[in-house]
Amino acid sequence: MNRKEIDVAGRVLIELGQPPAPAEPLLSRAIGEYTAEHVREVAHYEAWLAEAFARSGELDAARATVRHARQASASVNSARLERRVGMVERMIGA
Repeated sequence: MNRKEIDVAGRVLIELGQPPAPAEPLLSRAIGEYTAEHVREVAHYEAWLAEAFARSGELDAARATVRHARQASASVNSARLERRVGMVERMIGA
Protein backbone atom coordinates (compact mmCIF):
# COMPACT_ATOMS: atom_id res chain seq x y z
CA MET A 1 0.00 0.00 0.00
CA ASN A 2 1.16 3.50 -0.73
CA ARG A 3 0.64 6.53 1.56
CA LYS A 4 -2.56 7.62 -0.21
CA GLU A 5 -4.11 4.16 0.10
CA ILE A 6 -3.28 4.12 3.81
CA ASP A 7 -4.80 7.58 4.30
CA VAL A 8 -7.98 6.57 2.48
CA ALA A 9 -8.23 3.62 4.88
CA GLY A 10 -9.53 6.17 7.41
CA ARG A 11 -12.88 5.90 5.64
CA VAL A 12 -12.87 2.15 6.18
CA LEU A 13 -12.25 2.62 9.90
CA ILE A 14 -15.36 4.82 10.14
CA GLU A 15 -17.45 2.40 8.06
CA LEU A 16 -16.46 -0.46 10.33
CA GLY A 17 -17.48 1.48 13.41
CA GLN A 18 -13.95 1.70 14.77
CA PRO A 19 -12.98 4.51 17.17
CA PRO A 20 -12.76 7.67 15.08
CA ALA A 21 -9.51 9.12 16.47
CA PRO A 22 -7.15 7.14 14.19
CA ALA A 23 -9.32 7.95 11.14
CA GLU A 24 -9.22 11.73 11.51
CA PRO A 25 -5.56 12.34 10.56
CA LEU A 26 -5.76 9.75 7.77
CA LEU A 27 -8.82 11.39 6.23
CA SER A 28 -7.41 14.90 6.64
CA ARG A 29 -4.19 13.88 4.91
CA ALA A 30 -6.11 12.14 2.09
CA ILE A 31 -8.24 15.26 1.54
CA GLY A 32 -5.12 17.38 1.37
CA GLU A 33 -3.64 15.17 -1.34
CA TYR A 34 -6.44 15.84 -3.84
CA THR A 35 -6.21 18.69 -6.32
CA ALA A 36 -8.97 21.22 -6.95
CA GLU A 37 -10.49 19.30 -9.85
CA HIS A 38 -11.39 16.37 -7.56
CA VAL A 39 -14.35 18.12 -5.93
CA ARG A 40 -16.50 15.02 -5.62
CA GLU A 41 -13.77 12.92 -4.00
CA VAL A 42 -12.89 15.67 -1.55
CA ALA A 43 -16.54 16.15 -0.59
CA HIS A 44 -16.92 12.40 0.00
CA TYR A 45 -13.92 12.29 2.29
CA GLU A 46 -15.05 15.46 4.05
CA ALA A 47 -18.34 13.72 4.81
CA TRP A 48 -16.43 10.78 6.31
CA LEU A 49 -14.26 13.21 8.27
CA ALA A 50 -17.37 15.01 9.53
CA GLU A 51 -18.72 11.68 10.77
CA ALA A 52 -15.42 10.99 12.53
CA PHE A 53 -15.63 14.39 14.23
CA ALA A 54 -19.24 13.75 15.23
CA ARG A 55 -18.43 10.36 16.69
CA SER A 56 -15.59 11.99 18.65
CA GLY A 57 -18.00 14.54 20.09
CA GLU A 58 -16.43 17.39 18.11
CA LEU A 59 -19.75 18.69 16.81
CA ASP A 60 -18.54 22.15 15.78
CA ALA A 61 -15.84 20.58 13.62
CA ALA A 62 -18.36 18.07 12.26
CA ARG A 63 -20.81 20.83 11.31
CA ALA A 64 -18.14 22.97 9.64
CA THR A 65 -16.77 20.00 7.72
CA VAL A 66 -20.14 18.71 6.52
CA ARG A 67 -21.15 22.27 5.57
CA HIS A 68 -18.08 22.46 3.32
CA ALA A 69 -18.92 19.04 1.84
CA ARG A 70 -22.49 20.22 1.16
CA GLN A 71 -21.24 23.35 -0.61
CA ALA A 72 -18.85 21.29 -2.73
CA SER A 73 -21.56 18.74 -3.55
CA ALA A 74 -23.66 21.47 -5.14
CA SER A 75 -21.20 21.61 -8.04
CA VAL A 76 -21.30 17.89 -8.84
CA ASN A 77 -24.08 15.49 -9.73
CA SER A 78 -23.69 12.50 -7.43
CA ALA A 79 -26.56 10.71 -5.75
CA ARG A 80 -24.14 8.75 -3.58
CA LEU A 81 -22.52 11.97 -2.35
CA GLU A 82 -25.93 13.50 -1.66
CA ARG A 83 -26.94 10.46 0.42
CA ARG A 84 -23.66 10.47 2.35
CA VAL A 85 -23.72 14.19 3.15
CA GLY A 86 -27.41 13.99 4.08
CA MET A 87 -26.76 11.07 6.42
CA VAL A 88 -24.05 13.00 8.27
CA GLU A 89 -26.23 16.12 8.41
CA ARG A 90 -29.00 14.10 10.05
CA MET A 91 -26.51 12.52 12.44
CA ILE A 92 -25.38 15.90 13.75
CA GLY A 93 -28.66 17.76 13.36
CA ALA A 94 -27.27 20.18 10.79
